Amino acid sequence: MATSTTPPDMQDSPAPAPTSTRDNGGALVNMVGPGALDRIRREARERAYPNSETERRYINAVDRAVFDRVSGLEKHMVAAAEHELAANTKHLEAADGVFDDLLALRTRLDRGFEDPQALATEYRKLLGRARDVQRKLASAARSAAFYGERVDDPYAAADHVMAMLPVSSYIPIDPSRYL
Repeated sequence: MATSTTPPDMQDSPAPAPTSTRDNGGALVNMVGPGALDRIRREARERAYPNSETERRYINAVDRAVFDRVSGLEKHMVAAAEHELAANTKHLEAADGVFDDLLALRTRLDRGFEDPQALATEYRKLLGRARDVQRKLASAARSAAFYGERVDDPYAAADHVMAMLPVSSYIPIDPSRYL
């Protein structure tokens, strides 16, 4: 959508130039490609404008439009990370439970009044629970690292997501609503 303050050469700007890759089936896939956000911002800065006020307003509008695109994805990533954190809290509680049960078993073993075979069987069950909880905690740690990296640098995460988009699903960033 063009407005009277949009420079003529910036009206109805096309999607970023796609890059081509081959998927596993050998079909050619057009992707938006890496650097789409930088490319849009750089193009706005490299264009010629009729005056400095128009240039300042348009560059500001592009920056705000890119910021809005990134902040929407950032909100989604934070919400997903919070959900993952809440879902994985139970694994920490399970680890505490296994630890407490192992301490209780050790105390019973130290007293020496119970059948060692029964205690060994109980120990093997607890060991299995501990290994299961360990796998779940390791998975939670990988998930936390995944979301942590993306939340730490939402601009790079948004650029990565956009690089993976097929051109057909790319919605061009429209700065005209900020002008």
